[in-house]
Amino acid sequence: MKLFNLLEDAALSNPGKTAVECDGIKICYRELLRRVKAFGSWLGSNSIGIKGNVAIMMENSIEFIIALFAVNYGNVAAAILYPNIGAERLKRIVKTYHIKAVLTTGRVLGYLSKVDFEDSGVLEKMICVRNEVKDLEIEEIHSINGKEDYQEENAVCIKDTALILFSSGTTNIPKGIRLSDRNIISNVKAISKYLKLDNRDKILLVKNMNHVSSITGELLVSVFNGCKLFITRKIPTESLILNLMDQKRITVFFAVPTIMNALKSYKHLDQFGLEHLRVINLYGANMPYSHIKAFSERFPWVQLIYSYGLTEASPRVTYIYKEDWMKKDKSCGKPLEGVEVFIHGSEGQILEPGCIGEVVVKGENVMQGYYREEELYSRTIKNGFLYTGDLGYLDGEGYLYITGRKDNMIVQSGRNIYPEEIESLLYEFEGVKDVLVKAEEDELLGKKLVAYIVPQDEAKTCLKEIISFCKTELEDYKIPREFLFVESLEKTSSGKMIRKPDAI
Repeated sequence: MKLFNLLEDAALSNPGKTAVECDGIKICYRELLRRVKAFGSWLGSNSIGIKGNVAIMMENSIEFIIALFAVNYGNVAAAILYPNIGAERLKRIVKTYHIKAVLTTGRVLGYLSKVDFEDSGVLEKMICVRNEVKDLEIEEIHSINGKEDYQEENAVCIKDTALILFSSGTTNIPKGIRLSDRNIISNVKAISKYLKLDNRDKILLVKNMNHVSSITGELLVSVFNGCKLFITRKIPTESLILNLMDQKRITVFFAVPTIMNALKSYKHLDQFGLEHLRVINLYGANMPYSHIKAFSERFPWVQLIYSYGLTEASPRVTYIYKEDWMKKDKSCGKPLEGVEVFIHGSEGQILEPGCIGEVVVKGENVMQGYYREEELYSRTIKNGFLYTGDLGYLDGEGYLYITGRKDNMIVQSGRNIYPEEIESLLYEFEGVKDVLVKAEEDELLGKKLVAYIVPQDEAKTCLKEIISFCKTELEDYKIPREFLFVESLEKTSSGKMIRKPDAI
């Protein structure tokens, strides 16, 4: 089964129903399928994807959805690119991942036309897609004559790959994670089961669609269940999100905790009718108990679900419902159907409940591999197990707890410190909106812990009280030597913290 078949089945069951609405523009399942087939056939007749990979570089739009299914219909791997990527980074990706064609929209084309791809030696054409009222409009732009021949060995590497998604790594070239139709669809079905969806649900997607959580957990889940999906090209402010929830009678919403905290604290929240909302699925950073409790009291009728995952797992691994989440503070929940989670020690042995080790995942959702990175793949996948790089433990009932990242560990005076533990505690302090803890060079100590804090209200966030709070909750060597208040912390498009803030 292919991703395209999810749309085909939905169009058969719900032909005239609106599949997607974007800023007032609607398209039904039958028409979406027709345009996908037409575009997919055009791509095939023009040999797009035969000599290299095809990238989709679009903002949130119906065009993105058409392009995604059309490329899959043509049995070609789609490399999903963030539309606001830097020019030099984009050129490196185009060359490294042998991208011969970029599918884009008019909004992004203006930016792409200014990028000099001559030294990338690969890109041959851009294809601008416009979802017009009457039909799909396709404009082929020959921008570059690719100078580098596409090698046969690359065709073997992308065999059976549906999507190539990019994740940050230790170099300036992101890792290309290869996911198959089988990987993704297994996750779509498991997510649908814990969300308990049906075709009456209305789903709101406001995050960037280029991320795997948006594609698998929101777009494809919506199509698989014949739901109505609402997307927007606009900046997702609190007022915009709440207006959409109210006016469109949204029943299911996906968000990272920072968005939810902003919505909960929005001063005009009472003006919006959210009685139709039944599920909010959170992922990314975990929410502290105090925030979960406050949200539950504010929206008692909403089922709050937290899920943990990573791109290499398509992406969801575990989930937990509100009632269990409040009993098991900081837990990520139990594995999705068809997924197994283990905790391995340094020698690869399975650890007993309560013992901290590396979180390891097994299931159909585990990726095919990294694009042309066999050595990295062999370090990440061992005997069918995906080694996540996350540290954590399972309790006696099989609930997972994440305690940190292996590569974030700070060694200070011979002691191992995980910044996530300190961050999690500081989130519990009233008045802390966002926090990041990192090690910085120090002439006397060698390294010192520094906490960067975004206050909810700077006037109400007292440094002395924060330090006193830390002293009552942490070992002395885990207390940051310096606390800096900042206006914001840089995050990835998926809401994960980037550990390079600048102080006010």
